[in-house]
Amino acid sequence: MNGREDEFMTKEQFLDRLQARDRDYVMRGWIALMLLVMAVVLMFVAVRFGTHALATKVLSGLVAMSLVTGTSILLFWDLSRGVRCTSCRRRLFKTAAQITLATGNCAYCGDRVLEPTMEEGKS
Repeated sequence: MNGREDEFMTKEQFLDRLQARDRDYVMRGWIALMLLVMAVVLMFVAVRFGTHALATKVLSGLVAMSLVTGTSILLFWDLSRGVRCTSCRRRLFKTAAQITLATGNCAYCGDRVLEPTMEEGKS
């Protein structure tokens, strides 16, 4: 062992953390989608009812900000998915999480992430 026995997770803890991160991921996706829908609605309102030049400019600015914010969330939300490896700190999700669950080791660096099972022994 490399002295990190207290940092190991059980499979149940790993799955719980993974599921919690996935719920957060889905929630951020809905928020980004709502921002984009609001941007489209604001743009429609600005075009349809924007008889005043200043009001149209303000609404267009809000639409642009909403689009940028929503798109940024869509582009960068993936960075918070998965559970971090205790050694290399990379995120384990999708295939990497499946490899970790099957082997107990990080899919990237190969270090132990999960507690050894009784079949594997504690040594």
